[in-house]
Amino acid sequence: MLNKNMDNNPVISIVIPTYNRGKTINRAIESVLSQTFKEYEIIVIDDGSNDNTRDIIKRHIRKVRYYYQNNSGPSKARNIGIHMAKGEWIAFLDSDDLWFKTKLEIQFEEARKAKCDVCFHDVLFYNLDDCYDKQINMSDNVFIYKDNAWSNISRLRATVLTDAYQRLMKSKQLFLTPTLLVKTNAIKSMGGYLESFQTSEDYELYYRLAIKCKILYLYEKLAVINLDGKRKYNLERIYNDRIEAIKISLRERVLEKDFTLAGWAKRGLLYQLRCFAGYYRKAREIKKALTIYKKYFRYHLMSCNKIADDL
Repeated sequence: MLNKNMDNNPVISIVIPTYNRGKTINRAIESVLSQTFKEYEIIVIDDGSNDNTRDIIKRHIRKVRYYYQNNSGPSKARNIGIHMAKGEWIAFLDSDDLWFKTKLEIQFEEARKAKCDVCFHDVLFYNLDDCYDKQINMSDNVFIYKDNAWSNISRLRATVLTDAYQRLMKSKQLFLTPTLLVKTNAIKSMGGYLESFQTSEDYELYYRLAIKCKILYLYEKLAVINLDGKRKYNLERIYNDRIEAIKISLRERVLEKDFTLAGWAKRGLLYQLRCFAGYYRKAREIKKALTIYKKYFRYHLMSCNKIADDL
């Protein structure tokens, strides 16, 4: 393990898990190094890469803490980063995405003013790999001009979410990992990410954070999420994991006798089942779609208590 950090007393620990991202890891790290906020450390967790990822990271070895593990999935990689973190806060960046240079400065200041435990923000979606292939300069200005809404972002800058859990249950994609800033003691007290999940581990964590923490949302696009047209997603796995995450949360809400939020978890479960059935229907896997629809209608008629017992 190469273990050199940029700041011995960082305010924010930045955790970057990576796996075979030699093509993109450099731009992710560079977007952190260009931050106007400088009181941070960078922790890169290499989840068993067998490409040139390690060689790329060596270019920055004086400025990052690097840890290599055998391929074990993103949850374990992030948990190792959480364990290594020295900062009061932790931020996460996926190794194919990037941050705008004022991201940490703006987000930390707003989180501090709001005295919150967790902060998320808006993002811009863009094919960064296309920029890379065409050798387009990755400056903030490129993306400002791509997004017409940029000039209007200051009208409503931030709000404390009193309904974060409800919003999560109504949405496919509300909070994204590269936008998360969380107090280190908060995420550690919850045990970090569940390592049994290969996908949707972030949402399972967010369900827990939404119950226990004060969450601030910034209506500013402070990061770019890479839309990789060549990347293949296992949607079947994603739906299964998202449904399992909601089941865990529903059981916990019933055990806590919080039937209001349990009701929202039921709605979230039904929503994901309906989407999952629709996925199979579009794929013309009718038998699988009917199986999911049957489960949907059965749960629709059951109380939260009975659903929790059945899960």
